[in-house]
Amino acid sequence: MTIREQIWEWAEQMMVENGGVPVAPKEIVERAREAGIHEPTARTQYRLWQKSGGAPVAKRGAVKNEVKLNATTDYARAKADKERALADLRMMEVQERQRVLLQASEVEQTVAVAFHRVAQTMLSLPDTLERMAALTTEQTTLAENVIHTAMQALADDLRTLGVRA
Repeated sequence: MTIREQIWEWAEQMMVENGGVPVAPKEIVERAREAGIHEPTARTQYRLWQKSGGAPVAKRGAVKNEVKLNATTDYARAKADKERALADLRMMEVQERQRVLLQASEVEQTVAVAFHRVAQTMLSLPDTLERMAALTTEQTTLAENVIHTAMQALADDLRTLGVRA
């Protein structure tokens, strides 16, 4: 019987005795040492037996490789996420410079100024109609009430959008 056959037989035997769980390489090496087999040879033959399908690679090594893979994968994912976020930030800066993307404060200020100008024009409309079209006081009051109601509805709509008017 060759050394290889002897080691493989011991490994099979010890795995059966261990309930189907492969033994640690040091147990095989101890048994080989007792039989006068060179330690590195025994260790190498046991590894060959594992790789040939005789038994799964020891769990400790598999877990270590899995942890290393997960850490590497996690790092790569985190790095990719960071790069995506930086690219989005750079894109926003470019859009701001090109005036494609406006700051919320600029939009709010512009809408508030526009609302103020429209309000002034609308509030002066009843007086203008009274002078130019010779409307009565009741007609002017009715027009003024309609204008106030419409302006209040517009202001409420702007508030729901988050713009102070």
